[in-house]
Amino acid sequence: MDKRQENPVCISAVLCLSALLAACQPAAPNATATTDAESRYTGVDDAAETVEDAPRRYPAALAGQAMLPFDSRLQMPADLPSSMRLSGKFTHPELEVLTAAGEFATASFGSHPAAPRLTAVRLPIEGQALQGFSGMAALDDGTFIVTLDNGFGTRSNSRDTLLAFARLSFNWQTGAVNVLSQSPLHDPDGVLPFEIVNRDTQPRYLTGGDLDPESIQLVGSDVFIGEEFGPFLLRADLDGRITGFYEARLGDTLIRSKSDNPLADAGVARNLHGGSRGFEGMALSSDRRTLYLMLEGPLADPTTLTPERLDGQAVLRILLFDTLEQRFSADSYRYRLEEPGNNIGDFNFISEHEALVIERDSGEGDASLACGDTVSSDCFHEPARFKRVYKVSFAGLKSGDPVRKLAYIDLLDIRDGDTRFTFPFVTIENVVPVDDDHLIVANDNNFGFSVGRTLGQNDDNEFVLIEAVEFLRVTH
Repeated sequence: MDKRQENPVCISAVLCLSALLAACQPAAPNATATTDAESRYTGVDDAAETVEDAPRRYPAALAGQAMLPFDSRLQMPADLPSSMRLSGKFTHPELEVLTAAGEFATASFGSHPAAPRLTAVRLPIEGQALQGFSGMAALDDGTFIVTLDNGFGTRSNSRDTLLAFARLSFNWQTGAVNVLSQSPLHDPDGVLPFEIVNRDTQPRYLTGGDLDPESIQLVGSDVFIGEEFGPFLLRADLDGRITGFYEARLGDTLIRSKSDNPLADAGVARNLHGGSRGFEGMALSSDRRTLYLMLEGPLADPTTLTPERLDGQAVLRILLFDTLEQRFSADSYRYRLEEPGNNIGDFNFISEHEALVIERDSGEGDASLACGDTVSSDCFHEPARFKRVYKVSFAGLKSGDPVRKLAYIDLLDIRDGDTRFTFPFVTIENVVPVDDDHLIVANDNNFGFSVGRTLGQNDDNEFVLIEAVEFLRVTH
């Protein structure tokens, strides 16, 4: 089901989210209109493990698809520094700065070095891309809040990229993504305790050279954003003004990235293993008091300096933050990765004790278009093989325990009538429950650097509505 050509995308941008949240109450998306009972896929993976408590695969069916084209643009604030009106100037691997729009032809970062898959994006671009949705949460009025990521992947190449969050709604019948508001992140009060790129301007707009937002939740009028480079937790108001900053902690011990944390290494710290693999998923408890922040990469074992493991499997820590007391807890949980090299993309609760987690490999593209013996630019040398949404349980756990995986759906085998639909993106970074029967999954399209859907074209911002009745019901 490809609606890219037949469905228009509606874009309207308003800079103040607070006014819209107070005044606008759009109807919740119609989650059931596109799939009737007769078309539901009811098969279950016969090869699923039968070991007691092993997660079992459940069926999933495509109920809707919406696209925001990859070349969409943010509405730039009138007072945005002139240096940011041309973005992507620092992305060339060999040149310090690009000076004119369209100088650099980009390719997927997942390409084989000998056969780059071009994206049809040329950098720099005039304006700011509306792309890279790396975290998503449902709001009470049926709309959704999303955060844009750091831009082009690193602090050094994203210094001219504006950070922001936005509010979206979807029309699943037409495939339209409606951008209801955009809120640029800014720090006029100097809340961040380090030097930022736009330190000498007002209102001190934040850039991808400062932070890497990866997850988002709304608690009252506070917007909480999980960040990867520190890792940090940020608090902002509904207009994007920074009002709080918290370093990751496990009790009294700081958790820090070894490579990208902009703060000096002071105090007792426990490092992440490898580079910046900080907060990737962030779920909000059903009572809306506690944030559960999941790291993308393992902590380094303090003795061996190897990735933290449990029963031979790499594990990710889930830290807890009390939004009322504004502090991290000494408690934590763990998440076991199924295979070496896997990581997580997003994390959201669906009930008091159960949550959805995206776990994925680093592959890109449908396996039906895999390269054979010869690698070329018109095939995928490392296609997507493992893209799942797990349902996990926290029930009965004590601090330090691993969450229990109850079930999963395979994002590479979604039923679309009598055909198979895949979601074969390298960075699937959004999973949100819609109702008792449906969930939304979306990608981070890595503007300029990701080709997972259509060879020769950068991935769009793609949202799919998935019907997964049995999966969402199952409990242990």
